[in-house]
Amino acid sequence: MRTALTDVFCNENMESYREHVLNHMKEFWINWRSDLLRYNVTNKKITLKIAFNRKPPNGLDEKEWKWLIKEVYSSEDFKKVSPRNSANRVHYPKELAHRTGSKPFRQVIWKDLGGNKGMKPKLVDIFHSTRKKGTSLPNFETAKKLVCSLDT
Repeated sequence: MRTALTDVFCNENMESYREHVLNHMKEFWINWRSDLLRYNVTNKKITLKIAFNRKPPNGLDEKEWKWLIKEVYSSEDFKKVSPRNSANRVHYPKELAHRTGSKPFRQVIWKDLGGNKGMKPKLVDIFHSTRKKGTSLPNFETAKKLVCSLDT
């Protein structure tokens, strides 16, 4: 997979980006894996055992789907971490979730906040840009408290 990525870019110092590219790919893998579980098991309100015996999602062959269920979703580590993460997400107000969709924060910083012109935005500006609805934040009081804590 890495070979395919390096063929696309022309850069003499591609090795210096190796770690960054691999970390980015790892992040995509983790997000894709969670989406598979969410859309094909959790949202359908079925168990892993039932999902194991069903047709795999589009883009996966049966062997890959069964491996994912057996080795990843059924592992003890996953069973410990998953409910803990779900419980932690309940404490964050939904109106403060970032609203950039699939646009990466780096792109917001680069295009919207002047990173391409050499400007380095403050963390508060990034917070506002990624969470605003239209031109304002949806829950001003909570946002104000969070922004104040970011400034310190």
